[in-house]
Amino acid sequence: GCKHGSCVDKPWQCICDRNWGGILCDQDLNYCGTHEPCMHGGTCENTAPDKYRCTCAEGLSGERCEIVEEPCAPHPCKNFGTCIPHISETKYNLQQKKNTNGTLTEVRPLVRNMRGGSSMGKPQSRSLDKTIKVVTYTEPPITPKEAVNNYTCVCSQGWEGPNCETDIDECASQPCENGGICIDLVGGFRCECPLEWTGDYCNIDVNECESNSASAFGPCINAESCRNYPGSFECVCQVGWTGKTCTKNIDDCQGKCQNGGTCIDLVNDYYCTCPLGFAGKNCSENVDECESNPCKNGGTCIDSHGSYMCNCENGFYGDNCEESTKFCEPSPCVVGKCISTPTSFYCECPPGRVGPTCELFHTFCYGSDCNGENDVCSSIPCKNGGTCKSVENGFTCHCPYGWSGK
Repeated sequence: GCKHGSCVDKPWQCICDRNWGGILCDQDLNYCGTHEPCMHGGTCENTAPDKYRCTCAEGLSGERCEIVEEPCAPHPCKNFGTCIPHISETKYNLQQKKNTNGTLTEVRPLVRNMRGGSSMGKPQSRSLDKTIKVVTYTEPPITPKEAVNNYTCVCSQGWEGPNCETDIDECASQPCENGGICIDLVGGFRCECPLEWTGDYCNIDVNECESNSASAFGPCINAESCRNYPGSFECVCQVGWTGKTCTKNIDDCQGKCQNGGTCIDLVNDYYCTCPLGFAGKNCSENVDECESNPCKNGGTCIDSHGSYMCNCENGFYGDNCEESTKFCEPSPCVVGKCISTPTSFYCECPPGRVGPTCELFHTFCYGSDCNGENDVCSSIPCKNGGTCKSVENGFTCHCPYGWSGK
């Protein structure tokens, strides 16, 4: 019947499956695809039903590329690996045909599995101490079994695998110390170290006191010295400074200035701006305002915080007892108030009165017929005790001692 197909009648015929042919569909038209006979990457070509041809890579031979003559010829080792060929064990069976008591020629094993050894590219040989007499034969007396040839790849740094195809992760062993970050490279690694460490493995301490040129003591700015420790450093700050690198000025003003003084912070010092009446480093000293004898005419000075007060003798008054009352006793003013000065007096006259002692009445008329009266001095235009006098088109002021103006 049909091997790989369907049988139909009238007339009898085999309808073959795909890739099969022949009357009985028993011939493989795609031997390469069905059996994949070519070994070691050889290229297979269908030449006829049940027939094929293998095109072998360099260093391979045999009908199916099964013989590895030069295993390193195809350059199997990747990434600059070195290929070393070696021939594994090969077995031979030696057979002899000879006549026996029968009428037919028999084939008997003479030597089984003659072995060869392995080598790194150096062939080995074995000899057989046996005399063989061949009477008749129809095939070669020595038939080699399939030889398994191989190679070894010596990988370059950073690669592994049978063909050096796998990149080794050098960071898997965590080679970076002291918090370093490992970056895997082809054939190696790189450590990214924190600032305090250096070296291929971040295992060398950085001397921060020498590696920073900010000052004579490395990172320490206002310092007396710098102390290096594994992975860190310490600044010994000058007086008045603090902080990791001695850059923070210590506040020396805290609670220093008294009596409302204003403090100005300096380096390891301070300065107090004192309010009136106080002095000293901390504004704690009361200033004696009486020291300059501000009270006149025998007045007594009484010192107080930031000020003083004068007790005046009879006949004197004012902040400094500079005013005298002796010219107003009795008052020379006809009306009004008598104001004493150091050398004289003046009278503050009421409205309508003028003169040194307010002894005069003064009015002036206005209007086209002079039928109206208006005293320009009634509004008391003269200040600070000045005497007002009506004049034509206005007035004049007679100022007391110490004052001037219109």
